[in-house]
Amino acid sequence: MEQRDFTMTKTQKAILGEKLKQARERKSLTIDQVQRQTKIYSNVIIALEDGRCDEVVPALYVKSFLKKYAQFLGLDPAAVTREYGFDKERVSQREFIKERPEKQAPSRQAIQTIRQMPSGSPLRLIRLAGFAVLALAVIFTSIYVGKKVFAAFNRPRIIVRGSSSAVIKGRRASSAATSAKRATRPFTLVLKVKEPVWVEVRKDGEELYKRVLPKGTAETFKADQKMEFYIAKAASVDLVLDGKRIKLPAKGVLKHLEVTKKGVAW
Repeated sequence: MEQRDFTMTKTQKAILGEKLKQARERKSLTIDQVQRQTKIYSNVIIALEDGRCDEVVPALYVKSFLKKYAQFLGLDPAAVTREYGFDKERVSQREFIKERPEKQAPSRQAIQTIRQMPSGSPLRLIRLAGFAVLALAVIFTSIYVGKKVFAAFNRPRIIVRGSSSAVIKGRRASSAATSAKRATRPFTLVLKVKEPVWVEVRKDGEELYKRVLPKGTAETFKADQKMEFYIAKAASVDLVLDGKRIKLPAKGVLKHLEVTKKGVAW
């Protein structure tokens, strides 16, 4: 049976977007009216009708928005999402999962070959050499540790008269206060949006929002521990940590972007 290709070109997506737009206009509805009734962001509605919503939000959200918008307009949600090409994506994921064990087979075969090597005289020599190296390492370590212990016991004492204990306690208290102050000092992060993009933000474990940020948005966050982001398109944003611009990937989705005082990880 011949498989049908659900992958759409930009022109086909534009045709589907025009179909959504015509259905809205037949109901004499504006973008703002649809936004108020469906709670779908106006930027997303415009992107759906232009056939470029997958450039603004992740594929998972595109499918959800398409279903909701099609149902609101009186269209068949399953047919609309099928036209947009989501079935092809699921097939590709299943094929990828199926192929993974085959790629790992050579490494398991290599391990099995090593385990089956005969224990001849060369192997025994290698084992003896390993034991000899280990024994020498233990001897030299024992000598080194012994010298350090002997030097510590024979080190001359320096006696400071007066309230030395008070000075030591004061220094310890000051050091602990400085460390605590550094640990609680917040950091500043600035998010600048170069083009509309879907962003999810968490600060110190608390979710702030999930929405499409319009072009030109600039938000400043202050966090004590960390900031976490989901950014649908890395090239659409700039991040500045304590005055220094963070270098992000040139393209792709940032699913687990984490920013702390030490730096950035994704």
